Amino acid sequence: MAAVGRHVREPSTGADTQLSARRVAMYATGSAFAVILGLRVIDSLAHLAFLVMLAALLTIAVTPAVTWLVAHRVRRFLAVTVVYIGGALAALAFAGVLTGALASQAGGLVDTLPGAWDATLTWLNATWGVQAPLNLYADQLTDTIMSSSVWSGVASGLAGAAGTAATVLFDLLTVIVFSVYLTAAGDSVRTRIA
Repeated sequence: MAAVGRHVREPSTGADTQLSARRVAMYATGSAFAVILGLRVIDSLAHLAFLVMLAALLTIAVTPAVTWLVAHRVRRFLAVTVVYIGGALAALAFAGVLTGALASQAGGLVDTLPGAWDATLTWLNATWGVQAPLNLYADQLTDTIMSSSVWSGVASGLAGAAGTAATVLFDLLTVIVFSVYLTAAGDSVRTRIA
């Protein structure tokens, strides 16, 4: 006698087992598809999430200066503008100093390279008796530099460098826009995020 209120399960037939196997296969396929789709979405949004986190860090860094200006009766919009323009000018000044130093170092290297090459070959001849003519390798180097395969490699390298520079500038612009927005919004956005 079956208990009242309980459903007694009858023995399964082969058709039920086949239906159950189909369900398991469909659930497994659907779950695998959902996991793969989720991982792809996370992978595609990872770079943007990184940029937003950089913007949040930049916002944290400039907030004390903006808060100080606001406390001294400067409107928040003007305080944010002053802080970011000041930061941009400081970054440009740093880049200008660094570029000048690198340019002078590169110029010095170009000026001393032929003499260093001759000194190296003379040292090789004197130390190990290589007996390499001083201008032999220079002529081969000149021929190699003037070949078209070298210049096609240089052109593709320059195109790659231009693409990288464009990507870096776009990422920098994205970080600055997010950071300015977060800084200008003040505590209201930061409290909602936290």
